[in-house]
This record gives sequence, structure tokens and C-alpha cells, in this order.
Amino acid sequence: MERDPPELGDSVNNEGSGSATPDGEIDIPSVGDHLRELIESERLEAEEPADDDAERAGYIKRIDMVNFMCHDNLTIEFGPRMNFITGKNGSGKSTVLTALTTCLGGKASSTNRGSSVKSLIKEGKSRALIRATIANKGAMAYDHNRFGDVIQIERRLDADSSGSYKIMNSSGKVVSSSKEELRKILSIFSIFVDNPFAILTQDTARSFLTESNAESKYQHFKRAMTMDKIENYREGLGESLVQQKQKLAGQKEIVNEMKAKAKEVENKFNSFKKLDSAEKDLRYWNAILEWNKVFETESKVSAAESTIDEIQKEIENIRRQCDDHEGISAQKQTEIDQVQVEVNQVNDTIAKLNEEINSIKDGNRSNMETTKSLKAEKANIVQSKEQSKRQIVELEREKAKLLDTSGFEAARRQKHEQLDRARSQLEKLASESENDEQNKSSLSHKEQQLEERLQSAQDQQRKAEARVQQERARWKELQGSQTNAWSTYAEGGRDADFKGFMAHFEKTNFQDSPIGPIGRYVTLKDPAWSSVLEQTLKRATSTFIAFCQEDRDRLRSLLRQHRLRNPVLLRSRELFSFEQGLPSREFTTVLDVLDISNEYVKRALIDANRIEQTILIAERSKGADVMKKHPENVRTCIARDQKGGGYNIGSTTVGVQKTAPIQPFRLLPRMSSDNSAVLRQVEEEVKRLQSEAKTALERTSSLGRELRETQQQLRKLNNTTHHRQSETQRLERRIAELTEELEDSQDPGDDQINDINARIEKCKDDLASYEKQLEDNLAELIECEEKKRQVDNEISVVWSKVKEKEDAIKELQKQETAIRREKQQIDKNKDNSITIIAGHDKKIEKNRQEIARLQQQVKVQMERAQAFSEDRVEFPSGLSVENIRDKIRKITSLRDQIQERYGDTTLSQVYEEYLQVQTECMELKKEYKRLYSLYKALERGMKSRTPAYKTVLGSAIGVVKASFSANLNQRGFSGSLLIDPNTEALSLQVAPGSDKSKEQDTSTLSGGEKSFSQIALLAAMWMNIGSRLLALDEFDVFMDKVNRRISLNMVIDVLRNLTSTQSIFITPQELETSDIDFDAPDINLFRMSDPERRVAG
Repeated sequence: MERDPPELGDSVNNEGSGSATPDGEIDIPSVGDHLRELIESERLEAEEPADDDAERAGYIKRIDMVNFMCHDNLTIEFGPRMNFITGKNGSGKSTVLTALTTCLGGKASSTNRGSSVKSLIKEGKSRALIRATIANKGAMAYDHNRFGDVIQIERRLDADSSGSYKIMNSSGKVVSSSKEELRKILSIFSIFVDNPFAILTQDTARSFLTESNAESKYQHFKRAMTMDKIENYREGLGESLVQQKQKLAGQKEIVNEMKAKAKEVENKFNSFKKLDSAEKDLRYWNAILEWNKVFETESKVSAAESTIDEIQKEIENIRRQCDDHEGISAQKQTEIDQVQVEVNQVNDTIAKLNEEINSIKDGNRSNMETTKSLKAEKANIVQSKEQSKRQIVELEREKAKLLDTSGFEAARRQKHEQLDRARSQLEKLASESENDEQNKSSLSHKEQQLEERLQSAQDQQRKAEARVQQERARWKELQGSQTNAWSTYAEGGRDADFKGFMAHFEKTNFQDSPIGPIGRYVTLKDPAWSSVLEQTLKRATSTFIAFCQEDRDRLRSLLRQHRLRNPVLLRSRELFSFEQGLPSREFTTVLDVLDISNEYVKRALIDANRIEQTILIAERSKGADVMKKHPENVRTCIARDQKGGGYNIGSTTVGVQKTAPIQPFRLLPRMSSDNSAVLRQVEEEVKRLQSEAKTALERTSSLGRELRETQQQLRKLNNTTHHRQSETQRLERRIAELTEELEDSQDPGDDQINDINARIEKCKDDLASYEKQLEDNLAELIECEEKKRQVDNEISVVWSKVKEKEDAIKELQKQETAIRREKQQIDKNKDNSITIIAGHDKKIEKNRQEIARLQQQVKVQMERAQAFSEDRVEFPSGLSVENIRDKIRKITSLRDQIQERYGDTTLSQVYEEYLQVQTECMELKKEYKRLYSLYKALERGMKSRTPAYKTVLGSAIGVVKASFSANLNQRGFSGSLLIDPNTEALSLQVAPGSDKSKEQDTSTLSGGEKSFSQIALLAAMWMNIGSRLLALDEFDVFMDKVNRRISLNMVIDVLRNLTSTQSIFITPQELETSDIDFDAPDINLFRMSDPERRVAG
């Protein structure tokens, strides 16, 4: 493929072309390295996917050549598997393998095309370029983040310099120019360009396939399996071992000589050290004596100062007590004033209550007068009523005298009787109708009440059922709380992430690690108090504690990042004492039922929530009774109810209790406790609520039945009322008829009788009027009596309030008396303290005069002591002054002896000589140890590599033999390899058939059969050298078509089994469809252009 040449005018970059091994470092490769490379190669082949060769990392996608050998500009695209390059002789086919080898770091000499890479530049050109593009996709890609999907390796050749490497990414950007980087890439992709049997040039292929004997075949085998390199390593290792042993012996003699010299100098140095030590000891003991005098005097000064400090501390304590006395005295006066204010307030309240009583009594006077008037009126009405009854009796007697016994009168009497009966029935019906109306009104009212009560009962039932569901849901949440324990501490919206916050919190570096949330450090001992205490301490248990402002700000910022609003307290590391403020042991406090594992958490809860002065009493009534007694060091009391909540019970100085409800805690517990006990508590609450729901259901059913019965009675009563109305209408018509008949039948005595009847009717009307008046009078009297009872009740209530306030005044007056006694005692203590302070001031002045005298004495003694030592010297324990003076005499004698022996030589001169000799001796010892360690390492390496080499060689021979036999079987041949490592010979025994007894040397085979056998051996070695790039140049020059086709098919089958191997075959012969399958997806064919022929003249 012809392309425009790349730009060659760029400057040549020699940087990073390879790093040299440091001087003195010996590279000793392991004999087992080659075997491990083979195993790793097979592993990579097994792991790499074989169904997508185009995506496989490590195959050569393309080679570009510019001004390289016979090509001006040539690009060849390779397939990931088998590539065949054909063309006439002189077309530059073999140049492709030379370009690949050179570009990938191979030596020019290994290509047999020149002695140096400069000789590969096209004639007439000064520069050349080769660029190989390697696929870098898939799981086995090399550093994909740096290089991308392809790696481009470019080598520039320059006639005037050594040239350069560039390793570029898929975008063409230079990533590296290091030859070490190239070595790593080729190692990862298992491309061995220096193995002559991975890429067989024309000369190597010709030598191996046609010209080699048994000895040269064995050498080819060793080079192919890299055994030659391992032998070279072993030989070099032996030579190094001998040289190292000689060096070690010489170094040992030098070390011994230096040891003797060091011993001599050390003796001299020790003598001078004694002299120097004697001088120092002399000054030291003299300094001790003089400084001891200073210490004794200073001790007296310190004792006097300590006495002054103690007196001053005592004065300060007394003054603080005086200040405290003044503050307490002022506080007690404030308390007295406050009590007097409260007494005045209570007296004002009593006065107002007395005014209220008088007002109530004034309002009741008019009611009493009304009652008296109504009673007199009642007596008059009763008297008039009796008089009317007597008049009716007299008129009835007079009427009876006027009536006679005639038939007319009998008929009239009969009609009158009928009329009276009809009227009597009508009155009875009217009375019954009135009763019916009253019953109807009562039933209608009852129906309305039942409907309201039923609605209320249904609402209660729904609420009870809802609470049952709510508690069941809470029970499920408690069961799952262990897997999501952090969520209960979150103070924020639904998007708050407390779990993520805690992960971040635990990794953050704080100046002084904060604590939190507080609930993590608190365990509830008694689960019965779980709900009410969780609700009471709800805000506190989600709080964090920081010990410096910077940590507090950082923690708040972290909380905001996770959308949380948990409080953060700033507290000191100092722990205050709280034991003095505890209540009596007869009470159980919140602190008692909490097990707090951190003392700072305990202080925070005490400071913010007063848990040490909050008592727990299960029953509300008992708690209220206790708080009325104002127990010492008790601020408030918490009681429980039956619904999981409770009450906060407090008190004031006037005895009026303040009680606030505490709602049940419906969230997951924040304080650790016995989860099983909490679950049992919730289960019991569910059962209790189910019982309430059942009771509500029964009540709803009962009210429903009662409502239906009432509605039925109301319907029945309506039917009866309708019937009575019909009967009333009939009687009214009958009465009208009888009245009309009696009016039409007149009698001579009727006028007188009618007059009596009229008078009787009037008396009856008066009597009815008196009855009505009497009823009204009675109603008014009842109303007045009710008002009187209300007034009496109001007066009784107010009088109880007055009594309560009077009791409060007595209590306040007792408090005032006690406070005044305390104030008097405090004032007396203050006066005593002032007297004590005056006496202490005199003692201080006397001690200060003594200190001034002693300090002057210390000044003189210190001048003498500093002549021996500027620094203070402590007096040693266990010695006396006389002991030290004796030491001074002995040291002086020793100093004189040493100075007489060594003359004017100084210690510093001897010390420099001693250091120099010691340094030289240590360096020689280090060098000896280094040489000895290297010698032992070489010795161990030599011993271990010999058996390892034999093992690797035997393994390589075994696998190649097996592969060779398998390849021969593809044509129906039988054969074997005869490999003798001792004589270093390799020969082939082949038989054209399957009879092993007919196997013989290949010299008896035809040319095609012999070439096929050699190709079978080459394929066997290919199967086991582990290279993912294989190339062969002009392998079929001496084959006929049949053997060529059979050999090609065998090689293709072998390479198809090597699923991760890319191969390149170069042949001058044309390939036909009978030779290979041109349509196979794993075969790529490239035909070189015919060579240009120059025409003479």
C-alpha cells in the first residue's frame, strides 16, 4: 500500500533510549524465568477471549516504512491471526520482517541484513522511519489509560546519529521514549523479537529447514527454547563466583591489619580519656560542694516563700469566703425581698377573693327577697284555689235541686252523660297525645344523642385501629433497626444521609476528636422508661460534642454537606463534679437508669438536661405528692402513662404545680437498651390497643343496636299518634252533635240551670288559673333555690382558695425566718474572716524581711559556685561532704601521674586519630560483609540453577517431542525426536506410514517429505516457545505443490489452536485456492508490488 511519507525533518530525540545498569551490580536471571514465561503465556492464551480477534490486545495491526531498505513508503495492514505476504523476488518481502524486528528493538545483526541499523537506510537517503501499530483493547490491554486503543512504536534511523524511539498513544501523542517501556510492552504482549525462531529470517529458515545437521539442529532447538541464554547465565555466574572468592580473601587480610592498628590507637585514646575525665571530675566535685551551699540557703528562702504563699493562699481563701459571704448575704436579702413580694401578692389575692365573696353575697340578697315574696304568693294562691273548689260543690248541689225526674230530663241526662263520656274520652286522648308528644320528643332527642355517640364511638374505633397499625409498624421498624441503626439519629429532611455522614466523620482528621451522637454512648437499664425518656432526651441524643471551635465549625460544615441539622455543643475537656447536687437516695433519677460510657457525654446531659436532679416515679399522683414537698436537689419529676407517654411534673415557690404532658416516642430508639425488652413492651402496647379497639367496636355495635331500637319505637309511636288523631277528630264531631242537640231541646228551668252552669264554669276557669299560677310560682321558687345553691358553691370555692393562700403565706413566712437566720450567720462569719486576715498580714511582713537577708547571702555563694560550673549541680544521694572532699584529693593525684607520662599531647589530637582509624576499620568491615554476602548469594545461585536448568530442559524436550509426533500424524506419518543433551544432538526419525518400526533418518525421505518433517519440527517448537508473534520467511522454496499444501494445512491447524498468536508467512510463490482458504476470516493475504526494473541508457 503506497502512502505519502511522514515528515522526517523533526529533530532526533535520544532521551530515554535505555537505562544503564549501575556499576558493580550483577544481573543474575533465574533459570526458571523462561519456564514461568511459557506458563504465563499459556495462561494469557486461555484467559483471552478467542471469539473477537479484532479486539485482542497485542497483535500488530500495521507497519509503516519510509526510506527503509528498498521501500520509499510502504504500509502493510496485518490481520490478528495468519498473514501471508507474497511477491516476486526483489519486491522487498523480507524487508517487512526486518522492519518489524528493528522497530520493536531487535538488533540489526539478528536480521542478517546489516551490521548496524544505519545500513538499513535506503541508499541515497540520510534518514528512515519505521512505525509499528499494536492493538491495545480488551482485558489484556497495557496501561489503557495512558495509551488508549492502540500503541504506536516509532523508530527513526539517522545516518549521523544513533536514532531514537517514540512510544505514542492512539492520538499520536508521545507518551514515552524509554526503551525500558518498550521492553515492558513486548513482555506483556509476549512478543520475542530476539528469539530467532519466533521470527525466522531467510537465512535462519534455510539453515534450519535444509542445511542443518544433528548438532546444529540441537543448537537451533536451544536458541528457540532460550536454553542458550540460560547456559550463558550459568557460565557467567561461575566466573563471578571465582572472582568474588579471590576478592574476599584479599579484603580479609586488610581488615585484620586495620584491627591491630585500631587497638593500639584505642589504648592511647583511653589513657587520655582518663586524664580528661579526671579534670572534669575535679571541677564536678568542687562544683557540688559550692553549689550545695547555694542550695541550702535557697532552701531556706523557698521555705520562707512557701510560708508566705501558704499564708497568702489562706488569705485569698478567706477573702473569697468573704466575697462569697457578701454574695450569699445579698442573695439571701434578695430571697427575703422576693418572699415579701410573694407574701404581698398572696395578700392582694386574698383581698380580691374576699371582695369576690362579698360581691356574691350582695348578688344573692335580691334572690332571697324574691324567694320570700314567692312563698307568700304561693300561700294566697292555695287559699284562693280551695275557695273555688268549695264554690263549685255548692253550685252543683243547687243545680241538682232544680233538676226533676221527667222523661225529658232523662233524655237530656242521657245526652249529657254521652257528652260527658265523649269529652272524658277526648281529654284522655288529649292527655295521651300530650304524653305521646313528650315521648316522641324524648325519643327524637335520644335518637340524636345516640347518633352523636355512635359517630364518636366510630371515630374512637378508627383511632384505636390506626394506633394499632402505627404500633405494629413501629414494631417492624424496631426489628429492622439493627440494619439501619444510623437513621434514628438524623436531624433533617427525608434526603438526610446520616450513614454517609458517619463514614465521612470517622475518616476526618480533627484537632481533638469530637464525640457523637450522644445516644451511642448511652444505654437504658430499665426498658419500661424507654419511650418517655427517648422523648424527653430526643434532641440531646442526636447531639455531637466538640472540644474546640475549629472542630465545631468543621463538624457543622460536614453535617450540612449531608443535609443534616444535628446540634453541636462546644465543651471543655475539664470534668466538673456533680455529686454535691444529687438528691436523696430514696429517689431514682434519670442518671440512675442510664449507663453512660463516656464521662463527657455524662457531663453534657447533666449540664443541659439536669438528669441527676430529675426523678422518676411511675404513678402521676405519687409524683405530684412528692413534688409538693419540695425535696432537696430535685428540679422536676417524670411519670408514665398507659400509652407510652408521660408527664413532666414541676412546682413553684407558691405551691402551684406545673404539669406538662410528654408524648410517646414513635421513632427508632436512640439509646441502647435490651432490644428484646423494648420489643416486648411494644408488643404489650399493641395488645392493649387491640383490646381498646375491640372495646370500641363492641361499644359501636351496642350503640348501633340501641339506635335501631329507638328508631323502631319512634316509628311505632308515630303510628299510634296518627291513630289517636283520627279518634280525636271523631270525638270532636260527636261532641259537636250532642251539644247542638242539647241546645235545640229547651226546658222552662234551663235559664236558671244555665246560669248555675255558667257560674260553675267560671269557678272551674278560676281553679285552672290558680293551678297555672301555682305551677309558675313553684318553677320560680325552684329557680331561686338553684341560684342559692350555686351561690353557696361559689362561696365555698372562693373560701377554699382563700384558705390555700393563707397556708401559702404561712409557708412563705417560715421560709423568710429561715433565710434571715442564715443571713445573720453569714454576716457573723464575714466579720471573723476580716480579723484573721489582719493577723496573717503581720506574719507575711516578717517572712519578707528574712527572705531579703537570705537572698543577699545566696548572691555571694553563687559567684563562688559558678567559678566551677555555670550550671547548677545537684548533690548526689548517699554521699556526705567529707566523702566528696576525699574524692577531690584522689583525682588530683591521678591527674598529676597522667600528665607526667604523656607530656604535651592533647586529647583532641588523640581523639581525631582514634576516629579516623575507627572509621576506616568500619568501612573495611562493611566492604568485607558486602563481598561475603555477594559471594554466598552467588554460591547459592550456582547450586540452585544446575538442577533447575535440567528440569526446564527436560520439560522443554518432552513437550516438543509430543508436539512433533502430533504434527506428523496429521499426514499419517509416524516419527520421533532423538534429543541428547549430553552430546548436544537432535535428529529426526520419520516413517511415511504409521509403522513405528520403519522410522529412519530423514536423509532417506524425498525432498518434500523431508521439508514437511522439518516444518513439523518447527511447528512443534512454535507451539511451545510462548511467543504471540511468529514469522517465517520463504519456508516453501524447496517444496513441491503437494508437500507445500500439506505443510501449509498443518501449520494453519497448529496456529488455529494457538488462539492468541499472530503469524506472518513470506513466500515468493503464488498461493492458490487449493493451498489455503482465501475466504477464511483468520487468513489475511498481502501481495507485494512487482520490483521496478531500470532500463539501461
